[in-house]
Amino acid sequence: MFFLLEILGRGGPIRCSSFFMPVTVLMTVGLSFCVNDIICQPTIGTLFLDEEYVDSDAYTLFYPNHQTQVYLIDNCGGLIHRWQLPENSFPGSKAVLDSLGNIYVAMSNPDFVDGPSFGAGGSGGVMEKYDWDGNLQWRHTIADSLKRQHHDFEVMPNGNILALAWRRHSLEELLANGFDTLSHFQRTLWSDALIEFNPEDGEVVWQWNAWDHLIQDFDSTALNFGVISESLGRIDINYVDFTFDRPDWLHSNSVAYSEERDQVVISVRNFHELWVIDHSTTTAEAATNSGGKSGRGGDIMYRWGNPDAYQDSLSPKILNYQHDASWYKDQESGETKLLVYNNWYAPNTSLGQLISPVFDTVTQAYQINPVTNSYLPDTYSQSFTHPDTIKGFSTAGSSIQILDNGNILMCAARQGRIFEVTPDGELAWEYLIPFRNGFALPQGSELALSDNFNFEARKFPKSYVPKSAVVPEVLVTIEFGEEPSYCEVVSDVEEESSYNNFSISPNPILDQVLHLEIADHYLSSDYKITDINGEFILSGSINETKSIHLDNLISGVYVIYIENLGVRKFVLL
Repeated sequence: MFFLLEILGRGGPIRCSSFFMPVTVLMTVGLSFCVNDIICQPTIGTLFLDEEYVDSDAYTLFYPNHQTQVYLIDNCGGLIHRWQLPENSFPGSKAVLDSLGNIYVAMSNPDFVDGPSFGAGGSGGVMEKYDWDGNLQWRHTIADSLKRQHHDFEVMPNGNILALAWRRHSLEELLANGFDTLSHFQRTLWSDALIEFNPEDGEVVWQWNAWDHLIQDFDSTALNFGVISESLGRIDINYVDFTFDRPDWLHSNSVAYSEERDQVVISVRNFHELWVIDHSTTTAEAATNSGGKSGRGGDIMYRWGNPDAYQDSLSPKILNYQHDASWYKDQESGETKLLVYNNWYAPNTSLGQLISPVFDTVTQAYQINPVTNSYLPDTYSQSFTHPDTIKGFSTAGSSIQILDNGNILMCAARQGRIFEVTPDGELAWEYLIPFRNGFALPQGSELALSDNFNFEARKFPKSYVPKSAVVPEVLVTIEFGEEPSYCEVVSDVEEESSYNNFSISPNPILDQVLHLEIADHYLSSDYKITDINGEFILSGSINETKSIHLDNLISGVYVIYIENLGVRKFVLL
């Protein structure tokens, strides 16, 4: 028995629907259904939309964990486009769209790596570019026994790629540089590097290595011995307080380039700091403390967030496990600022924060507070979060972007929650990514923490969609099954949708055999079957008989997904 319910919500009418199932089945699948006079609300996908204040001239791009597709949606959750990446590819962790409709991705994929490489949170190693139609433009790999790309990369204005990468350093190198092996358990450290390469020929055109800029006060007979508090441009090799004895020493998680200043900012998670590096150096100069516009070579030009990292006891620690540091040009003041997602600002609280460094364009130097010997400012200038602050909290990942209309887009990674707020802190849009462990879910599903982890989300102008692109007139949502949907967007399994080119007969199925009514050119297409909660059951390819045996499955509700169609349907057994 099917029924529909029309209700009104902020942003327009909400079209809700449901169907009757035995109570035992409802309890098994754990879905939320609206019945009779109970008002139904979406539990995944678009949860809130204020059309007056939302940025309506942009689409949102995201790349969730545990699956192989990149998604571009509108504010209603309607699927504008998706890119299918190679099998065995998982986020590592970036996807970005350019003005021509091409996407750039970083991924982890053992099929393109020759031999073992280091692995930790954010592991990538393979970077690719695809056009709008999914055609591979180039592939570049940074992954071997001595180095590996991770977390983030930047597409430079000249088309080069600036990538974060781990670099391995042996016990001999640690000892030579004054590492305290008496107090610390690591016998290998993976430091961080910046590698800029030309993607057309793979040539490395510039490099910076954190390892070239060390200091230590442990061993006077080793290299780089000195006074740490007087050496702000240097990195204390023995600051490992937040590595928890792992070899992943710095765990930087973002990189962003300022063309105006020819500088790079990185977010160094395990130091709880932002570092600014002079990109105007040559590679040779970047390995020293002289050269470049700043005259400081590759020494840190600016660092902010955690004075403990250079033994300043007078200033407070402000950043905690932060992510997504970027440059922001204030259109009103003309001031260049830094924007960051501060994951652990306080218990259960993450904040987006704006920081206003004091920079002298003549001396090319960032100003220091003479009392504390830490870089200015003493604190952040502005903060942002969800009106319900717990919805903006994430212990890892996450991103922040100030949009052209002045709104702030944030992604709380562990919640898979993307939201847009006005400069006054009012909610304009909220979207909950409808995945569990890489499988799309039916509307009504409830998610647990990290089910739908998504490292970052970005909005891009609608004009980035190529004029030649074919966007369906009727958009589908990623979430499927019976609605509610916040807007008038059809479900991914609605019979009238042009995407639904197959059916199941009969349904409920008989004799444990699922029969597909599907066009012959879909033979050999891959399929996946999950339970109603998105847990994997089985997979395979469609054979000539177009039948799938479901032996040993108990009675219940299942979902079949045809890869080439991008379509999902309920199966009743």
